Amino acid sequence: MILLLGSSGYVGTEFMRQLDSYVTLKHTDIVDENFLREFIRDNEIEFVINCAGYVGNPNVDACETQREETFDGNVLFPLMVQRACSGLVALGHVSTGCIYNELDPENPVKEYTELDKPNFDFSSGNSSFYSGTKSLAEKLLMENSEDLYIWRLRMPFESVPHKKNLITKLPNYTTVVKAKNSISRLSDFVRCCIESYEKRIPFGIYNVTNGGHVYFPELCRRIDNSIKRKYVTVDEISEMFVVPRSNCILSNSKLLDTGIEMDDVHTAIEKCIRNSHV
Repeated sequence: MILLLGSSGYVGTEFMRQLDSYVTLKHTDIVDENFLREFIRDNEIEFVINCAGYVGNPNVDACETQREETFDGNVLFPLMVQRACSGLVALGHVSTGCIYNELDPENPVKEYTELDKPNFDFSSGNSSFYSGTKSLAEKLLMENSEDLYIWRLRMPFESVPHKKNLITKLPNYTTVVKAKNSISRLSDFVRCCIESYEKRIPFGIYNVTNGGHVYFPELCRRIDNSIKRKYVTVDEISEMFVVPRSNCILSNSKLLDTGIEMDDVHTAIEKCIRNSHV
């Protein structure tokens, strides 16, 4: 049996749709480490998936003023879950690829791999508080456990409308940054996470993004070319937000080398647009 934490969120809901068998817990139950450890042992849990996290509302800017909640949700909570799992079961933790930032997003020079040190985190001195907490959590989790998957999600999109769906959000923007980015189709992301456990691929960190990248102006025109938009540079759009935003391309080669299959990003987008209810 799989224990799914954070099942009420955007990512957690997709895990519930795809998992054949799982159990969940109320938030009030999973803040207690001893209770969680006993639940894992008493219910013969074989694997724990943590989708819970704090992203801010309406966006990551809110994390700057809600730092205690952000740190608790993105650092302390996953560490508590890891301690509860220790010696009993393996853990799969949903992280983010927004811990890297390309200096020139319009002309990126590399695809970041799992071996690259994050450069959009607390140590870089130039990141959002949200990205800083997610990067710190990865570091601490990897130091404390070997029976661990860290799955990096990036700008999820899907054919079904949702406020966190990139394809839903983009048509509402009249100003769009000129940048190239990796993104993840949510259903692909969740399937690959589940398969990584089912196929028992090596533990570790994985960039779970669709191969290749998108250029936001082109993606916007592809979704709806009738909307009049202003396309601006990263420096220009940064002035519109409280904190800088991550723009980067991630390599998913490590994941593909395990035998897990994932569409390239343009194929995934085409499937979404063709079946879109957005």
